[in-house]
Amino acid sequence: MRAKKNRTRLDSCPAIYHHADNMRRMRVLFLVVLVASAGLPAVYAAEASGLRSSDLSLGFSLNRFQDDFAFGLVLTSPYYYNDRLAVRLSGNMGFVEGIKPDDTESSWMPFTTVKLGLIGQGGRIAQAIRLYGEGGAILLMPDSDLSDDDVVGGYGVFGFEFFMSADPSCPSSYFIELGGIGVDAKAENLPGSPTYVTGFSTSVGFRYHF
Repeated sequence: MRAKKNRTRLDSCPAIYHHADNMRRMRVLFLVVLVASAGLPAVYAAEASGLRSSDLSLGFSLNRFQDDFAFGLVLTSPYYYNDRLAVRLSGNMGFVEGIKPDDTESSWMPFTTVKLGLIGQGGRIAQAIRLYGEGGAILLMPDSDLSDDDVVGGYGVFGFEFFMSADPSCPSSYFIELGGIGVDAKAENLPGSPTYVTGFSTSVGFRYHF
C-alpha cells in the first residue's frame, strides 16, 4: 500500500511542509504511547511470574533488510496471558546504496521504518533462552532520493533471546531474529527502480528488562 507524499507541492510552501513533517512525528509518538498503554495491565502478571524477563524492555538492534543496513530501537511491553504474549514497537533508520541520476559515484540514501507487532512466546530452555515468533505491520518512509511514496506492508520473524544467566532476576539479554518483510518498495527515483527493504531480514541486538 502506497501513500503519495506530494513533495513538490509541499516544498513550494515551507510552512505546510513542516506541518506535514510534524504530523508524521506525532503519529510515531502515538504508536509509542499505544504500546506502553497496552502493557500497563500486564505489570501485575509480570511481577507475579517472578521473571524479570517478563517486564517492559528496551533494546538496540542492528539489521539487514534484504541488502540494506539499518539500526534502531525496540520497545517491548510486559508479557501477559501466562507470559505468552507481548506487543512490540520498533523504529529503524536504514540506508540504500545506489547511484543518483545526476551522480557518477554511489552514495547511501536513508529510509525510516516503524514496525508494530504481536509476539507469541513458544517456550523457554532452562529459563536462559526464549523462543518466540513475531508478526505485524511495517511503515516504510523513504528519502526523496529513493521514492516519493510511503509504503505499508507486513513482516514476520522467528526470534531467539539469550539471557546472561538463568537467574529469574536477570535483566539483560542478546537476541537474534530471522524472517521476512513484504512491502511494495521500489526506488523509482534511482535508475532501474530497484526494490529495497522487502525480502529476507536479519536482526541482532541487546535488550534490557526494567
